[in-house]
Amino acid sequence: MVDNTELFAFMDAIRKQENAGGDYLLEHKPTFTNTEQGVKKVQALGAYGILDINWDVWSKQAGYEGADWRIPQIQDIVAANKLAEYYNNYGSWDLVAVAWYGGPGKAKTAMESGIDAVGDLGNMEDFGPDIKTYVNNVISQYNESLKKPQPNLSVDAYAEQRNQDKFFTNAYNPRGEVMDLPNQSIM
Repeated sequence: MVDNTELFAFMDAIRKQENAGGDYLLEHKPTFTNTEQGVKKVQALGAYGILDINWDVWSKQAGYEGADWRIPQIQDIVAANKLAEYYNNYGSWDLVAVAWYGGPGKAKTAMESGIDAVGDLGNMEDFGPDIKTYVNNVISQYNESLKKPQPNLSVDAYAEQRNQDKFFTNAYNPRGEVMDLPNQSIM
């Protein structure tokens, strides 16, 4: 079972790796990836770089079916849910980073054969650094984030606090927008 203080530090590391600080409204450069339905155009979205093709499924799994990806609190909750799932499946943060960047198949290979088995490969979109470089960057940032005090909160409370606290809002939303937690009808 994942410890929330570790989870929040890891989320901080992913936000910093994915877009240098966590712009929740960032629409990353579109690219292409292989899917079960063939090659598809995809776009990473928001602070965690969640692929648009994953958003609907992941938000439903997190209990927010139909939620708009642009809502910072929901991004935090969806990312936390998927990262915790990966941690519970793989048992280590380095393998979680592999799954986040390269997909669960590459994380399974790394779990069975070691990270070197996938380290030279790219991510699902074949864009960015190789997996080993990505994992090293995330784990380095995670270790730095662990040195900072992490809140002892539930994921929902963490997401709400992060996005209503002026420090976090200004630090992670370059537009300086304070976004209220939406009502249930739009989630």
